[in-house]
Amino acid sequence: MRGSRTLRDLKDFNCVHKPDLIFLLETKMTMCQMGRLKSKLRMEGVLCVPRVEDNGGCKGGLCLLWKNSVSVSFLSSSCSFIDVLVTLEDGYVFRLAGFYGDPMASRRHVSWELLRSLCRVWEGPWLCCGDFNEILALHEKLGGNLRS
Repeated sequence: MRGSRTLRDLKDFNCVHKPDLIFLLETKMTMCQMGRLKSKLRMEGVLCVPRVEDNGGCKGGLCLLWKNSVSVSFLSSSCSFIDVLVTLEDGYVFRLAGFYGDPMASRRHVSWELLRSLCRVWEGPWLCCGDFNEILALHEKLGGNLRS
């Protein structure tokens, strides 16, 4: 991400919108790089799942960043999600799952079962965000094999 247009766009977005929470996926960054990103974006907290080295390249990487205006309590994580409880300044609490669905259609059922298991243990408000690697209608798909 260093020196990339993506980083510039993220910094611009952060300056304009001033979000309290940012969830990033497919960062392809190490934990050290994510820590530096936290500083560049002037965020106070970071939870990350580092990239995975794969056949001479890298893939994955999840990162949740936040400001001190919210309190974030870690629940669990894996290479496909970060699960936390968020408490806003007014005391409102919700669960946040930053999620990355398996890009392989044959394994996507595992991603959906993971989401089901996460939601079973929480009765309150839940925000699930990220990339589900799913489409709702065939016209959304560009390239690759058609799905049924």
